[in-house]
Amino acid sequence: MNMESKEIVLSLIKDELTSARLLNNLNQIGLSATDYYLQLRDTILKLMGFGNDQYADQVYSQYYQLAEEAMEQNNMSFQKNLDQHAQNIYVFLLEKQSK
Repeated sequence: MNMESKEIVLSLIKDELTSARLLNNLNQIGLSATDYYLQLRDTILKLMGFGNDQYADQVYSQYYQLAEEAMEQNNMSFQKNLDQHAQNIYVFLLEKQSK
């Protein structure tokens, strides 16, 4: 993956984490926001070369777990570590891509 593609994927991961965290917080205070979920994970996986198969589903589940762990942090920690969370997910996807 070239540097420009990497930056696009990292940006999408950060956007997805931020959006999902916002929607989760809105749901926690009683506002139904699930209709506004952007499905960026699907786009990210496609850009990383994953297809629509069982392996991609497994990777998606593991990606979801990593994203959930990132979103569990308090607001200040989440924002401070957003780049690192995105990088960790990106590295995870690169590792899964080569299998």
